[in-house]
Amino acid sequence: MNYLLILAGYPPAIIYKNQRSRYISALQRAQTQKDYRGLVELVARAVLDNLNRLLLPTLATEETYLPLSAPAEGTTYTAGYLRKLADQGRLHALKQSGQWISTRRHIEAYMAGKSSRGRKPVGPQESSADDL
Repeated sequence: MNYLLILAGYPPAIIYKNQRSRYISALQRAQTQKDYRGLVELVARAVLDNLNRLLLPTLATEETYLPLSAPAEGTTYTAGYLRKLADQGRLHALKQSGQWISTRRHIEAYMAGKSSRGRKPVGPQESSADDL
């Protein structure tokens, strides 16, 4: 499957261990009932997640807005923690199609604004059309 995805110009789909039972069920449904929807959705989401996590960060600049999982790489923060900060308005981020996006620059500004005890966050910055 991944070979065919790569030949078609897509990144490989990574199916994680916690998705194994869903993947096997989708495969069985596709084979026995000819219902491919679950399998197609699972593979499409895996490709998109892989694109966001692995490919986009290598092409992005400090100013490129990415899903929080990408700029979180290389920091001590998880994407979940960054989403929490964005929800609280403590990290400059935008919500796009139900997903929080931000830049490496905004995450670095948040980290730089923290006190040595880690309690003083940088407030959200005003966004403009130039930020997008």
